[in-house]
Amino acid sequence: MPKRIKERVNGQVNVQNQEELRRALVTLAERINFLSALAAKHPDDAAKSSAPTSADDASQGYYVGCLWVDESTDTAYICVDDTLSSAVWKQIT
Repeated sequence: MPKRIKERVNGQVNVQNQEELRRALVTLAERINFLSALAAKHPDDAAKSSAPTSADDASQGYYVGCLWVDESTDTAYICVDDTLSSAVWKQIT
């Protein structure tokens, strides 16, 4: 049995392994928090009936990474710049 597995099976995790585990848990927690914040920030990222415009910006609650689906054309967009009055949306489908 590899040493790392044996150490964990016997409940003896060395300091190096504890630090690796701590870093992995912190990274995972940061990613979960980031994704939760994105989901909570603009719950109305559902389907729309038109394409986004430059006015669909941070003042409207949109941020970089928001998805927009124009159901009338089955076209999806992602916000790549949420600058006020100059938002940039890239078509992804």
